[in-house]
Amino acid sequence: MAKTQTHAARSLDEQFVAYFEYDEGCVKTTEGVIPPPTNCSETVQTLYGIASWHLFSAIVAAAFLGMMISLTMSVFAKDGGH
Repeated sequence: MAKTQTHAARSLDEQFVAYFEYDEGCVKTTEGVIPPPTNCSETVQTLYGIASWHLFSAIVAAAFLGMMISLTMSVFAKDGGH
């Protein structure tokens, strides 16, 4: 059976998983290990599954885009954004 390659958390989503890994005590450093060790809880394993889809990054990007659109619309509003 081949050993799974692991690495430290790189993306924002992986950093989120690494925080929970460290908080649970299933890793010794705050860098975490991706994919999570098998001794981590089902919650961490589920978070890793979600992180692999990069949903957290997409939500942050969508929120930023929404704020930028809102700001742009307020600048061009008839009342001058005030």
